[in-house]
Parts: sequence; C-alpha cells; structure tokens
Amino acid sequence: MSVSKTPKLWSPERTMYEESVASGAATLQASIEIDTMLQGMSDVLRSSRYSTEETVALYRDVDAQIIKYLEAMVQKPADNFTDFYRLVNNASFFKDKLILPVLFGNNKREARHRREEAIDGIYAKSVEIVEILLTNAYDRIFDTHQSSTELREIRGAIQESTIMALLNREQNGDFVVLPTGTYQDVKQGVDLLAYYIAADGGGYMSPISVKSTRSDAEEEKSKYPEKVILSAAEIDNLDLSVSRLLVREVAGSPGLNDTEEAIIDQAIAQLYDSLAAQLQTKNDTVRLPHRTTQDLRHLAQISA
Repeated sequence: MSVSKTPKLWSPERTMYEESVASGAATLQASIEIDTMLQGMSDVLRSSRYSTEETVALYRDVDAQIIKYLEAMVQKPADNFTDFYRLVNNASFFKDKLILPVLFGNNKREARHRREEAIDGIYAKSVEIVEILLTNAYDRIFDTHQSSTELREIRGAIQESTIMALLNREQNGDFVVLPTGTYQDVKQGVDLLAYYIAADGGGYMSPISVKSTRSDAEEEKSKYPEKVILSAAEIDNLDLSVSRLLVREVAGSPGLNDTEEAIIDQAIAQLYDSLAAQLQTKNDTVRLPHRTTQDLRHLAQISA
C-alpha cells in the first residue's frame, strides 16, 4: 500500500511530468511528484477506506520520500530556480498543506485547538523560506552579477514568501496563509492560499496573487476582478528591506529596535486591511467542506 507519485493520465501535470522525466529535469520532476503525493494523501484523509494506522503509515512513507528529495537537492544543484522554489515550499509545508485545510473545515473547540497547535511555529518556517531565498540565492546572484531574469524571479519569490510570513506572524488559529497548491495554480497566477474562519463560522479558502508594484497589481485587478491581489509596494518592500527585517527578527541577534518593529507592524496592518477589503467582493473564494470531529481525531497522530 502506497501513495502514487506519478500524476494520473488525465492530470494537467501529466504531460509536464513526462517531459521532465524525458529531459532529465530532476527538480521539476521531484516537485510534481511531491504535488501528486500531497493530492494522494489528501484523498486518503477524505476516504473512509483507511484506518488511522494505515493513514499514519502512508504519511510516514511519504514524509521519508520528501526528506530524500531534499537531501538530493543538497547534493545536486537545481536545474531551474522556479522548480527549486516550488520544491522547497512543497517539502517545507507538506504537512501544513495536508492537515490545515481539514482543520479549517470545522470550527468547534477541538478543531480550533488543533489548528492553534498546527499553526504554532509556522511564522518562523515562513521566514526561513525568505532567508533561504535572500541569503542563499538573491544576494549570491546579485554579488556575481548574474542574469537579470533570474534575479527578477528570485525577487518575486522573496516578495511572495515575505507576504506569507507577515500574514502568518500572529499565528492566529483562525487564519493561515500557505504556498500555492500545484503548477496549475501557478499558471493561473495564484501564489498563496489563505485559509480562514469567517464570521458565519464556516471555513474558507481564498487564492492570492502577489505583484511587485502597485501598477502591476492594478493591471492584474482590471484583468481579473475576482482575484485577491496584494503587492510588495503597498508594504514598501520593493528594496526587500522588510524581508531583511523579518530574517533579523527571527534570528534574534541583533534584535529589532522600536522603529523597525513599527515598520513590520505597519506592513502587517496594511496587508490585513487590503485583504479584508478584497475578500468582501471576490467570488473565487471557496467554502471548505465540513469535517466531523471524527475526521479531526483521524489526524491526531499525523499532526502530533
């Protein structure tokens, strides 16, 4: 018994996967395989055919495979930055992307308690992605005057990860932002997924697109009025200064002074205001299916 890592024949990713295997694009192949295993594990959690013991055994097997992917990336440089970024995000947030959509499908006390446990630490993990991109990718490439195209790709990834980190800083049990789901999401301009409990007590998921400048954001809004769109410019991060403050804050040494703390607080307030205003009018928000208390207990050993 195992979770397949090969996309089904009718999957939108199947052609991309076969091309990655044929061309030897190992990073892209690994990233798609993690996507596929995540979908497979999600199907397992929705099914009543598996016992808790079988579910945990499947999860542990998948988790071990993901560790191997990361070890392989350390030994061999990535073929493509975008694929590397997707792989790191998929691997780092695999468990979160698996269990949090389920936990947001129930708003009873036990579910909220489990969400708070699951979300604890997600801010530091979000900032860790920013640090990996900033110090191990952007600064290194900038110092060696590499391709401006690659620099733009890395800057875009840093902006996405910075906004995700800022929105996760409070670590509220009723709200979390995770990296996007699949390559199909990426093609549709979806960068992040926000999960939250609304005023009606229901759990919802809303896709978010991240742009750099205000003009880019406005152009995207005019084309896709149903989208939630946030920009780096609205938090004054075009120079990546806010990103660097987040890395310093989590590192703890040197700590931030009051002015720097205020900059982060202001950026978070701006993002929440923008997000709240847009969520009132967007129609691509999805209500999550209700999950029973028994479903939540099924996750206990995975989320522990």
